Amino acid sequence: ALSPRKQTILFEQGSNAQYRGDMASALKIFAEAYNLLPEYVDARIYYASALIRTANDAQADQLLAPLGDQAADPRIATAYLARGRYDKMTSSWEAHVKGQPEDIQGYFTLAVAYYGSGNSSKALQILELIKTKNPAAAQQVDAVIAQMKNGTFKMK
Repeated sequence: ALSPRKQTILFEQGSNAQYRGDMASALKIFAEAYNLLPEYVDARIYYASALIRTANDAQADQLLAPLGDQAADPRIATAYLARGRYDKMTSSWEAHVKGQPEDIQGYFTLAVAYYGSGNSSKALQILELIKTKNPAAAQQVDAVIAQMKNGTFKMK
C-alpha cells in the first residue's frame, strides 16, 4: 500500500500471479514494472519471460534483442523450457557462452537446450567441452552424458 509502484514489489506480485497460474495478471504486472523503467534489465527480463510464457514471442524477441548475451538468463531459459522452445534457448545461450566462456553453468544450459531440440550429438559435444574447461566438473558431466546416452536424462 505504501509503495504500489515500486518495481521490486511489482516483481513479487507478478511472480505470485505466475505461480498461481494467472498469466494474464502476471503479464500485466510485469508490463507495468517494465514501463516504469524500461532500461532496467531485470524489468525487461521479467516482462520478456511472461511474454514467452504467453506465446508472445515477437514482443519478447524485441525486448530481448538489445540485451545481447544478457538475454541468456535463467528466467528466460525457464520460460522457453516450459514451452519446449529449445531453438530459442540455443541461440541465446550460444551467444552467452561465446561472450562468457568461463561460465560453466552456461554450457550446461546450452547442452540441455541442444538435447531438448533433438541434437544429442551437439549436446554431448558441449558436455565434453565442459570437461576440458573445468576438469573438476568431469564427474558431474559424465553422469549427465550417461543419462543422455541411455535416455534417462530429465529436462528440468
